[in-house]
Amino acid sequence: MLLYKHLKLFGFLALLTFSTTEAVSMPIGKKLYLMSEISGTITLNGEPAAGAKLKRIVSKAYSRSELTDEAVTDANGYFTMPAVTQRKFVQKIFPMEFVVPSEIYVTYQGKEYFIWTSTKREPEKNIENRGNPLIVQCELTNEER
Repeated sequence: MLLYKHLKLFGFLALLTFSTTEAVSMPIGKKLYLMSEISGTITLNGEPAAGAKLKRIVSKAYSRSELTDEAVTDANGYFTMPAVTQRKFVQKIFPMEFVVPSEIYVTYQGKEYFIWTSTKREPEKNIENRGNPLIVQCELTNEER
């Protein structure tokens, strides 16, 4: 009878594990940098894009969900967005590769511009720019932003 209860409990736990979109995990506390802090200046025709709205979309590691945040440029077109982090989880069932896509859009004077896309494959801080902080200059009239 005791064996039957254990098997029943195991079956229930297996059902929970495979019926969710994310694997059952155990936190170990290491911080993953999904996207490092980014800052810079946005211009249009060489003039600061004051009040431009930035929207960043970053996928969560080992998940199908996304994180979104926003920022607004100051009078000089300057913006800063903090690092996006997530606590590391050890996958108990299947090993998974760290792959985190991110995008940034700017809305200015009623027009939306796609200015950033990246796929991060390492969880360390500032790995997107060989260990250096992400500081960008973006001219919205350029084809390649």
